[in-house]
Amino acid sequence: ALFGFSIFGAIMWIVLALIYFWVGKMLWNLDEQGWLFVVVLATLNLILAFVTVLGRTPFSDMLPAILMNGIVLIYALLPGVKSAFNVQKPAQRAVSAPAVSKPVEDAPAADAPATSEENTEV
Repeated sequence: ALFGFSIFGAIMWIVLALIYFWVGKMLWNLDEQGWLFVVVLATLNLILAFVTVLGRTPFSDMLPAILMNGIVLIYALLPGVKSAFNVQKPAQRAVSAPAVSKPVEDAPAADAPATSEENTEV
């Protein structure tokens, strides 16, 4: 660190900002993977916050993180939000998945058109 500045920390902040812009774009476009990323991230943050509270960190210090991640997780799991992102249950996904098509067999060759010699009768 040079005068309180860490190049590694700056690079990590840039990478994190790029990830959040990428997720924000996916959420703006109602991409199901963006919704999944938010749900997984909020769940992991809640788990880590509670584990931190089990350690020696006071609950009051972790309360903002618990509240924000809890609100985000509850909002993301609302039926209206899930339907906006077209999130389906695994059973529904299997039913609505497109069937794998078999390769098209070679069609029998059509009869060749008659030549001019065959069309003329003697």
